[in-house]
Amino acid sequence: MSEAKNNNPKWLIDTHGIHEALTTRKNSIKDAVISAIEDGSMLVTKKTSKEIKEMYPELYNEFKDIKNKKYLTLQHSHVANATVMMQGYGSNIIGGIPSVDCFELLSSGKIENLTCVTSGKSLNHCIKIASKLGTKPPLSLENFEL
Repeated sequence: MSEAKNNNPKWLIDTHGIHEALTTRKNSIKDAVISAIEDGSMLVTKKTSKEIKEMYPELYNEFKDIKNKKYLTLQHSHVANATVMMQGYGSNIIGGIPSVDCFELLSSGKIENLTCVTSGKSLNHCIKIASKLGTKPPLSLENFEL
């Protein structure tokens, strides 16, 4: 794993991305994500630690062992922009599909100039949102490279 510190992060990963990275059979993907987090080039959404602990307790110790994690905490500007994105997409602000999490992830990535990394249904929803709103689409772990 890389020891160098990166003051210019490029990526933002959410709970879905972390879950896939830690459970994939492709060690190259897992190692790339862990290296990116440890060297500071990948930020982790703030709520990921709590969500991993609650939803995937079997993965929590492995997640906790990743060194030098830097978290991105949602700011007012992220939430406000996510609300605008939801309205532009035609999504219900209170509950619904896609979830608020998808909009918050894309909004945070847009404001902080980071490429979002996610997986599963979240990836599919985020791609649809980005396509409709003309924003930068997220990456799947299959397409993530250092």
